[in-house]
Amino acid sequence: GTAHPSRHHRQPQHVRIELRVMDAKGLESQIVEDPRGDGMYSGTFRWRKGKVFRDLPRFPSDPKNVALSRRGWGEYLRSRGGEFLVKSAASDPSFLDALSFPLTLAYIIKTLPPPPGQPLHIIVIGATVKAEERVLMDTSYWYELPQMFPELCINLTLVGPEISRTKTVLSGRRKETSKQSRFGFVKLVRATVGKYFRQNRVDPKQALIVGFNTGFGNFVESGNKRLLKEWMPDLILMVQTGYRCLFTCANDYADLTGEFLVQSRVLGSKFEILPMKNPFDSASHFSDAASSESNPKWSRANSFLYVVRGFDARRMGSLESINGSDISVKCTLYDSVGRCYKDGSIRELSQIEREAHEKCSNSPSTPSRDEKMLLQARRLEVLAGLKMLEYKRRGKIDNVLVAKYVYRRLQYLHRSLPALDGLNAKRIEKNAADAEKVCVRAAAEENT
Repeated sequence: GTAHPSRHHRQPQHVRIELRVMDAKGLESQIVEDPRGDGMYSGTFRWRKGKVFRDLPRFPSDPKNVALSRRGWGEYLRSRGGEFLVKSAASDPSFLDALSFPLTLAYIIKTLPPPPGQPLHIIVIGATVKAEERVLMDTSYWYELPQMFPELCINLTLVGPEISRTKTVLSGRRKETSKQSRFGFVKLVRATVGKYFRQNRVDPKQALIVGFNTGFGNFVESGNKRLLKEWMPDLILMVQTGYRCLFTCANDYADLTGEFLVQSRVLGSKFEILPMKNPFDSASHFSDAASSESNPKWSRANSFLYVVRGFDARRMGSLESINGSDISVKCTLYDSVGRCYKDGSIRELSQIEREAHEKCSNSPSTPSRDEKMLLQARRLEVLAGLKMLEYKRRGKIDNVLVAKYVYRRLQYLHRSLPALDGLNAKRIEKNAADAEKVCVRAAAEENT
């Protein structure tokens, strides 16, 4: 609940602006390098106040025709407005910078669908008048969300100490235009995150918390944990309450690295989506002119994203246990979309299984009976993991029952067969216990 400065980074002495477009002539003059006037800037959204953002074409009658995938902007723009919109983005990328905020959210909603039949409360934390609020007041871009998901009742709240003032922008009780009426309500709240949650009770099952370019991982580069310490009470509240939280980062060498370190080693967060490149990042790329190839310094709003929900107490630690010199995360982590973090890299589980199969197939010598047994056991473990992921995505308890049986069988085989000593017994035991808990909880819910 500390009054943190949203997401301010110390501005480099020289900023070089690189616009990823074919014709960026004249656009650099429309960007403010120091909008606060005190050497600090808010996030990475720096277009001047007088900048007029492009209107989007009329939304298609069928929302399913609008593409939201990991292919990103090109596919979306063509499905949303044809080649005209693609050429518009090439000549003036500013609307992509502004559209990046709602489109990133839309991608997550499609990837991790909320429970049907319930309102979805989107709460953007650390919001500012110059970024998220400006996009809301100066454009119709936020209204892409309810138009893409007409089956959902979406409520939008922008919260932050740098919001202009607390007010209701759109009320579900008023008669609005047909475009706007698809939001339940839209509110601005000038308050810290802690104060907002003390005054407003939101069901974690119906909420999506969003922090755009918060920057609390920047201590990896700066060595200063002041911003991180200001965010910590709010981060602890959100993770331990069980909110689904989406965070974006403006770079990977500092912000993303530091945040992943905090989430995995201090908060013990469980990842629904491990860190990944955001397919709907901003177009404008900002580089420090003093950076070099060996030590690049850059930022681009919403470049990377990750989603956390809940926590594992066994991975919780203190702030003193992390620093910029030790950025290793030694545990193995799985997310809900079939990806795995291990030994410093994030990979698709399907790719890991395919490589293991190819390695076995391409082996010059015929594997022994024990090696075949171990390989088969590992394939079963991957299968059980995929079944658990399928349950998290679709909620079918049958998947958990299969995973539970496989894990229990692997435990028995590990104890009985010396050939399976290569299995990670502790991980299998933990996963078996997790599957058992889900089954017990499902049975209790069915009885009630």
